[in-house]
Amino acid sequence: MLELTVQAGFVVATRTREHGPTETYDCDLDICQSAVCPCRDVTVRLTPADDAARAAWPGLEDVCAVVDPFDRCAVQDKASDSTVNFATSRLIADELSDDDWDLILEQFMAIKAQAIDTFVPTPGELEFVTDSIENSASLTGFADIFPFSRPIHEIIDGKSYLIDDQYCLRRHCDCARVVLSLVDTERTPKGLSTWDMAVDMRTRVWRDADTERPLVGKAAIAQIALINQCPDLLQMLAKRRAMLRETYRISCPSDAPIQLPVRSAPKPGRNEPCQCGSGKKFKRCCAP
Repeated sequence: MLELTVQAGFVVATRTREHGPTETYDCDLDICQSAVCPCRDVTVRLTPADDAARAAWPGLEDVCAVVDPFDRCAVQDKASDSTVNFATSRLIADELSDDDWDLILEQFMAIKAQAIDTFVPTPGELEFVTDSIENSASLTGFADIFPFSRPIHEIIDGKSYLIDDQYCLRRHCDCARVVLSLVDTERTPKGLSTWDMAVDMRTRVWRDADTERPLVGKAAIAQIALINQCPDLLQMLAKRRAMLRETYRISCPSDAPIQLPVRSAPKPGRNEPCQCGSGKKFKRCCAP
């Protein structure tokens, strides 16, 4: 069995077998440095550090395995020039304990957090569905662009909820509205929220995202609990909103051709379909 530990900032691996001496390895975890890449692969590179380890892998300078720390399994290396043997990956993965997987995942998330904190958008790095964002008022989730961003969790009545924060990126929209979808991770089908709430980042007023009415009942309780459990929530949302809007601005220059929604007279009722064609009610789309 393998055991991974962190010593003086470096990962060290020891391998114990039923018959034979304990083997020691220097361990490098090769993790994608991109803040926006959805790849979950980690290359575990073991370099023999004593005679016992070198004897276990004669002729090899390094022993490599590609693993997925989320599914906790070996994966086939997709690189065209890869020399990693899948059988070796499976052997190493099978010897990792739960603590080892936790350590790899912790290192993975730390690298991604640093990448997100230092992210500088460059033209052409990301592709946004511009037509949907500009013409249909579609919201963009922070996790849609930065898939390994810090998750926001909330506990209500002993039940865990995952918060999906979504933002308006339209270039000509001056709204400061952020929609938070609370998802019961145990019971709610993937992609469906339990309920949605919205907060105006300027006025700090919270409302029901569908009705635009003040929060009442469980939604009001959830909002209070969320603020109590995440005291820095509004600061985080403001930072994420600015980051997404800047990323969109650079990825989709303002001179890119778009078709802006057109309001036509007479103005529809607030509960009638918006005439811009978004399919939303007028009060939730182009209403002033």
